[in-house]
Amino acid sequence: MSSKLFDTIEFLKSYEEHPCLWNKTIPDFHNRLKRDAAEEQLLPISGLANIKELRAEIRSIRGTYNQEVGKINKSMRTGSGTSDIQCVHAKRYH
Repeated sequence: MSSKLFDTIEFLKSYEEHPCLWNKTIPDFHNRLKRDAAEEQLLPISGLANIKELRAEIRSIRGTYNQEVGKINKSMRTGSGTSDIQCVHAKRYH
């Protein structure tokens, strides 16, 4: 990994601009050439050394996000009061 620190928020802003990497409902999601091109555009922004590291970082971010969503959903199903529900404050950037 390069000496540049990984900025998750800035990376996610850029990642959002490439729906072929995350939106399963569009045809480009299944187009490997477009996905590879999008990853190549994200690589300099990420500051990571190569595509393999970029893909690993994306998997890590997705995994963490899915864990947090799971915690929220689980806390809502347990019958907890609204003050006990797991809460994550997310701000959408555009």
